[in-house]
Amino acid sequence: MSAAGAILLRAGFSRRGGGEMKLQRPHDEFFKALLDEPGTAGALLRERLPAEVVDTFAEGEPQLVPESFVLPELQEHQADRLFRVQRKDGSAAYVYCLIEHKSSPDSGIGLQLLRYLTDALVKVSGEAEHSGRLPIVVPLVVYNGTVRWGG
Repeated sequence: MSAAGAILLRAGFSRRGGGEMKLQRPHDEFFKALLDEPGTAGALLRERLPAEVVDTFAEGEPQLVPESFVLPELQEHQADRLFRVQRKDGSAAYVYCLIEHKSSPDSGIGLQLLRYLTDALVKVSGEAEHSGRLPIVVPLVVYNGTVRWGG
């Protein structure tokens, strides 16, 4: 865990082969493409989230919620995905994944994440009317720097 209680996932991808990549941020694009696949996203979330969170999930793949909360001026450096996961008790939980293209840790990410999480909660809070409580939203930050992020 780190700033704002986010779970940090260090993405360690490397460019292989002699082919030239035309993407400005190949790691970001690759990770976004992976998260767009429900099976891959489900495997990643089940592997990287704390066991006490995953143990509450029902069987099945997460559903991608088609919404982005990244500010327009930050979209060149960040991307996000929001997933709806069915829980064993029948309620929904949400996992918010922030893909951040930075080469070093960012002390301001906690505040940015808080804003995005608030926006995500507002988006999904309609479900709270049925249960009388806000849905769970678990943040997951994907970081691709070489310096260890101590949070």
